[in-house]
Amino acid sequence: MKFSPVVSDQYLLSGEWYLYQKIVPNIKGKDSVFPIDSTSYLGEKFTLDIKNMLFKSERYPYNGIASKYRMSIHQDTINVKSGAFRDGKPLHKNSYTFMISEDTEHLRIYNTKEKDIEIYHKR
Repeated sequence: MKFSPVVSDQYLLSGEWYLYQKIVPNIKGKDSVFPIDSTSYLGEKFTLDIKNMLFKSERYPYNGIASKYRMSIHQDTINVKSGAFRDGKPLHKNSYTFMISEDTEHLRIYNTKEKDIEIYHKR
């Protein structure tokens, strides 16, 4: 898969994205790659609603009611807002750097807090 940080249309990001592969970078050796079977009982997904600028992350089937957060997208970064403010500025719950595949079916996400890379696919 080839990924690009450039998105010609942000609406390509809209939809439900299911965890496909998790990559834990290792500084002194090979990266650890964990394939994920999202059709199994346990899974992780996130939903991007570009029209309303909402982000929802959930683990299924246990997250009965997942919280939705406001988000902003700047170039190749998704900033998820926490809803709290400090000194009049919104605080961010998390930030993700993303790249989308050429076929727009896979999304590569770098979680800036967790320092890992996850690849999601759209269903």
